[in-house]
Parts: sequence; C-alpha cells; structure tokens
Amino acid sequence: DRGIKFLSGLDAGMQQGRFGAHATVPQVMVEEMCISPMDAIMCSTSVSAEALGVLPITGTLAPGKSADLITVEGDPTEDIEALHNVTTVIKEGTIVKLDGRLLI
Repeated sequence: DRGIKFLSGLDAGMQQGRFGAHATVPQVMVEEMCISPMDAIMCSTSVSAEALGVLPITGTLAPGKSADLITVEGDPTEDIEALHNVTTVIKEGTIVKLDGRLLI
C-alpha cells in the first residue's frame, strides 16, 4: 500500500539451496504476509530482476529475453502451493525438465 517493493530470494548460494526451495518463499509471502499469489510470483520474477538490474534480459517473458520459465500442475494464482508441482522447466529456451523428468 505504501509502494515498498518486496523481493524474493534465498541468502544461501545455490550449492546450499535445496532444489525446489524457491517455491517456499512466495508461499510464505502469501500465507504469512498476506500478499496476493500473483504479487508473490512477481516478487520472485520481475521485481527481483528489476532490483538486480537484469530486467532487460530476464524476469518477464518478452522477445529477446532469456527464455526461462516453468509450468506447474495447478493454478498458482489461485493456490500458491502449485509452485511446488513443477512439471516442466525451460532454461534459456532449452527444456531441461519435461513431464516431471529431468533431461540433463
């Protein structure tokens, strides 16, 4: 309400971060901070990319940007826990997980 931007992330480096732990942060934002699911998703994507100065290359889906995205089972804008049900991962335009199977 006051224009403060919340960012999503982990303090630990990727070696210390558990695969899939990133979905917990937006879930806490929804459940404990009363942020809407869509706002929590944006905190984890475009708002964080903007704060890091990388919004021109990532953080939203647009032509010329890094094609990093996930698909999930369910609708995370209705149930934020759906972010834990990742079915597909696309990293820089390459499918690395499909139908729940890692391809790398």
